[in-house]
Amino acid sequence: MKTKLFLLTAFVFCAVKANADIQYSGTCGEHVTWRINTLVHGENGYEYLPHGMNGDTLYIEGYGEMTNYQNYNNSPWSNSKTYPYDIKYISIQEGVTSIGKYAFSYMAQDGNGLYVTIPNTITTIGYGAFWYSHISVINIPN
Repeated sequence: MKTKLFLLTAFVFCAVKANADIQYSGTCGEHVTWRINTLVHGENGYEYLPHGMNGDTLYIEGYGEMTNYQNYNNSPWSNSKTYPYDIKYISIQEGVTSIGKYAFSYMAQDGNGLYVTIPNTITTIGYGAFWYSHISVINIPN
């Protein structure tokens, strides 16, 4: 009985620890931030969506250049870090001037496609920015 209780306790601890390590927002440039829409504006700033609601939009906001990443799994929103959130939409907001190297590589690997909106303030797209991403639609203004 003690062994079963110990294993159950260890499993619960690991599950809680894994969820605590998931990132939902952060920085991706000196003046550029990112967030997955699991965060919504609430009375006390950003609040998490209720358990079970899935975030599918990655917002890149602010002004200036995005960070350049060393490879495809170094961005803070890479699938291994944001699981179980399956990003389907990337919305880069006005003011951001570059898309970093490897920033959105290997996204939408389930084959359902990625929808990307790029503002007219973007002047540079880094090497491998969308490397092996399954893009269905990309909106680029005139």
